[in-house]
Amino acid sequence: MTKNEDMVSFDLAVNEAVEIVRPLVESIEAGISTTMNNYGEYLKILFPIETRGQAAIAVVALCRAGANKQGVIDAFNIIDNS
Repeated sequence: MTKNEDMVSFDLAVNEAVEIVRPLVESIEAGISTTMNNYGEYLKILFPIETRGQAAIAVVALCRAGANKQGVIDAFNIIDNS
């Protein structure tokens, strides 16, 4: 697979994931934040993900779906540093 084909596959996976997580993100962002930038809620979503590639797709999808970017980044960093 070429680099361009990899990017197309990644983008397709992200677009599919956006549609899946959008209702969850809308619910999180509409609710009362119990952690700074809702990182605790995004941590719950990202923690079970097993591979770095899957995590990358999830992070981009959450952000494209309207998640608080800093909250998603903070949640990812907690997982990445553990």
